[in-house]
Amino acid sequence: MQQHILALVLVLAVTGACAAAPPRSEGAQATTPPDAAQVPHLPVDQPIVESALSVGEDAGDATRGALTPVALGARFASVEAFRKAHPPDRDPSCGPAPARTRSASVRLGARGTITAAEVVRLAADVACAPIERCSLALRTAAGWFVAEPTDTCAGVIGPGARTARQDERLLAVKTSAAELIEYRYTTVIARTSVTPDGQRAGDERREVRWLVVCGLGASGVPSCTEPIAVSCADAEGTVHGVSWSYADGSLQLESKVDPDACQDEPLALGTYPLIFP
Repeated sequence: MQQHILALVLVLAVTGACAAAPPRSEGAQATTPPDAAQVPHLPVDQPIVESALSVGEDAGDATRGALTPVALGARFASVEAFRKAHPPDRDPSCGPAPARTRSASVRLGARGTITAAEVVRLAADVACAPIERCSLALRTAAGWFVAEPTDTCAGVIGPGARTARQDERLLAVKTSAAELIEYRYTTVIARTSVTPDGQRAGDERREVRWLVVCGLGASGVPSCTEPIAVSCADAEGTVHGVSWSYADGSLQLESKVDPDACQDEPLALGTYPLIFP
């Protein structure tokens, strides 16, 4: 499962609706947000938000785009076994790795098809700047299935920009069609923009809420959607949220805002079938 990091990765709104009662995200301990004054320069025309559900020009067409869950990676006996198989990807000359960041996790008991979920953070570096890569891990009766750690969830994400992940929540959701896992989080991006002649043009800080939906299909391997943006800011800086619900095996995304009013990528509202392989 990949996230589109150089532009800013994808999934969750400050508000969300699940089934009859809209579940709302709650605050959680997370990485300290980046300081825009400490990040390197990034060209002013660099976009920082891109959603997994791309709407193109027909924002009013609820059938556009695709919502295809992707199977998680290899199976492990435990999360610690996954960590041992993925040692810190750091240059030894850069010094010791920073302390491990607390991750979101949830234990669901033995009754569900997915019995536990955890966000695993792995230390790495970019030119000796410490970063963390995140992987979503889900446990079934067969063991732990963990996505490859390709998503930078803290630290430098490219020339001129840093990211941090906040308000992480893992929730079990039962629908009439399936048992699902929701992973909700907010991505914070800080960057400094410059003019063509190299002068500092200002600092920018952006927050986007994301949603990832996971489930278990006939293959027996859990799969998850790529992150779906469920918040956006308009040209005046007002943040608009997306509510979501499940019906007839589909994910329904709704908002009062015009999708084209979003400053970055338009929101992909509508109904999307959820088919887990």
